[in-house]
Amino acid sequence: LAHGRIETKCYEMIPSLLTLEPNEILSRWTDLQSIVKVTRTREFKKTCEKRQEISYYISSEHEMSRLKDAIKNHWSIENNLHHCLDVYFLQDAS
Repeated sequence: LAHGRIETKCYEMIPSLLTLEPNEILSRWTDLQSIVKVTRTREFKKTCEKRQEISYYISSEHEMSRLKDAIKNHWSIENNLHHCLDVYFLQDAS
């Protein structure tokens, strides 16, 4: 429970894309190793409203634990960068 909501995530992966039938797309994406589907469900405690969001990711990584970490940490990189820009270069001062 955080920010007044319960959030769950379900990760699904199609591994070993090399075993799929060869086709034009796979032949152009030579390092493609996996496709990941992330289903996020949020339940807002105050309103009991539920929302579901589905995201898809492609990767040259094939280990699920590393994929989950990369997906989870994706936004922290951008958020941390903006914090540095705001603090050090006073971008919010204008």
